[in-house]
Amino acid sequence: MAVLDNDYRNLIGAQSRTVWMSDETLLKQMINRSGQDIGLKDYWIVQGAIEQASLILRDSARTLVFISKDGKYCQASIKSTQTGKALFLTSFRETNLDDMKRLMSKGEVIKNDL
Repeated sequence: MAVLDNDYRNLIGAQSRTVWMSDETLLKQMINRSGQDIGLKDYWIVQGAIEQASLILRDSARTLVFISKDGKYCQASIKSTQTGKALFLTSFRETNLDDMKRLMSKGEVIKNDL
């Protein structure tokens, strides 16, 4: 799905640079899309969403959330496994200002250029 740079990998204890997405997550994402304008065709922009993120949060010790805007706000959540040997895209969806405020209140802000 994407490649994560060293600085972000180190923040969540990941050894791998490659971000994968499981079949189960993809299926769940496609089924739970009510009201979302993101479809399968949009997953090719995940790398750009990471690289051009205006807001980056550490949501937990092993999860980073990247939020970018390209006409709409998109949120990509990436999680490192416990061993740090793999990275997975756990969510890619539209978001809004209320969701971003909620995330900022509970997570560690790494970057905020909003």
